[in-house]
Amino acid sequence: DPSALEPSEELDRRFAVALVRAAMSRAERACAEQGLTEHWRVFARQARGETLRAIGAELGLSESQAHVRTRAAKRRFLAALADLLEADGVP
Repeated sequence: DPSALEPSEELDRRFAVALVRAAMSRAERACAEQGLTEHWRVFARQARGETLRAIGAELGLSESQAHVRTRAAKRRFLAALADLLEADGVP
């Protein structure tokens, strides 16, 4: 329960949430610009807790193919997150 956090912990939590959202947005744009929209959709759905098996079945992909799609989007997300952290002064 976020309301049970100390003020400094709540600030840290809000910062982390904002950072992840910004990185997700940047990564989604990068995927769209590079023709990887389906890759992004698979990654985002998995991040929301859906299984790769279910996502793949819906998209006509095997679980393995769905997993491969997530890797490209995940790399872009991690790069965006690293860029944002670096810009904030985190080594």
